[in-house]
Amino acid sequence: MANNANGGGTHFSGQNITIGALSTGDNSTATNHQHARPDPETGPTRQPDLLRVLFVLSNPRGTDRLRLDMEWRVIQEALRLSQRREHIASRTLLAATADDLRRTLLEMPPYQIVHMAGHGGPNGFLLEDAWGRPQMVSEQALAQHFENYRQTLRCVILNACYSPVIGQGIALGIPNVISLSGPLDQQASIEFSRGFYDALGAGTDIERAYREGLSAVRFAGLERDFLALLLRES
Repeated sequence: MANNANGGGTHFSGQNITIGALSTGDNSTATNHQHARPDPETGPTRQPDLLRVLFVLSNPRGTDRLRLDMEWRVIQEALRLSQRREHIASRTLLAATADDLRRTLLEMPPYQIVHMAGHGGPNGFLLEDAWGRPQMVSEQALAQHFENYRQTLRCVILNACYSPVIGQGIALGIPNVISLSGPLDQQASIEFSRGFYDALGAGTDIERAYREGLSAVRFAGLERDFLALLLRES
């Protein structure tokens, strides 16, 4: 992956993906997003009348225990308290299998956001098999499947180890991919989700919600060693 510590837009080598990022370690802060002021006549870009979100949570037996229940509760609270709660519909897949994900995405009306949280690796994302054991779903398999929904799927969020690697492939077919990198039990990822869904619940678009998630991390003083990437097709 190309270095993105210089504040401008950058691309994965050989691929047409633009990256915007907040890298909040000791030595770097980078972003390629201009904080444009909304037009006073039109205001910020708004969501469609009904926003459908699918949460995919996976912590198979034999893998390190994650705080997925905490992240899920924080997100549900943000949506419950939001101004537009009646305009957001969500479904949660617990102990998700590949078949769960595939079948649920076939539902109509379609989902605009898929939020995946769990264990990742350099070769993909860990879901569960029918017996609760780890099943690695490759980056290529996820990317190709999500591409089937590119007309309606607006954003995929990945909260897992190696999520920037997994997101690299997915971003070739989806308008927005947000990859959260850092220890999954770190409160920073939970705070990012809080801010992101607070903003979605207020009716903002994906990019504005992404920036709100970054602000929530900063406000909590948890930005050290936290990385959030917004990957977009350019």
